[in-house]
Amino acid sequence: MATHPHTLAPSTRHEEAPPTPLPLTLLLAAAGPLAAGACLTLRLEPADIPLGAASLAAVILGLAALMLPGLYISTAFTGVAPPARHVLRAALDALGATGLLLLGLSPALAFLVATTTSWGAAFTLGHLVVGLASLIGLRTLYTRLFTPERALKALPVYLIWALITLVMGWRLFFVAFDNIQIQ
Repeated sequence: MATHPHTLAPSTRHEEAPPTPLPLTLLLAAAGPLAAGACLTLRLEPADIPLGAASLAAVILGLAALMLPGLYISTAFTGVAPPARHVLRAALDALGATGLLLLGLSPALAFLVATTTSWGAAFTLGHLVVGLASLIGLRTLYTRLFTPERALKALPVYLIWALITLVMGWRLFFVAFDNIQIQ
């Protein structure tokens, strides 16, 4: 049995892949939102494409920077917080997983946005892709953060935090892309 990185106790979870190298994780965390954001604005003016790319990246990365301290504080308050360096690496892994999915779905998203007949359909597709990538990122964060012994105790705090984060992210996403469309 393998040991979990946060403890010396044997892990009861299935073996996970080793973490992605840090430079690749950072590249994925940035490239995925940039590509998907650009895809979402393909039906608009060409000048709006860089704005769309930057907007989605700003929403995802900015929300992570804003919300992660609250997660750490709330888990520390309940006694289940891992060391701060593990939180940072887990957050980077989660952003990398989110970026990887966004990067992988960007060609299909670009095709669907370019061929759809309405902005509403393109916006809905964008919501689905970004929502799915966000859920994958949240799952990655949870599994990287908490040992099997702490996972159950951390679950209520994590679910509340995740729900608040998703609602805030959805609202920021909506406002950012609605403003791009109106201009």
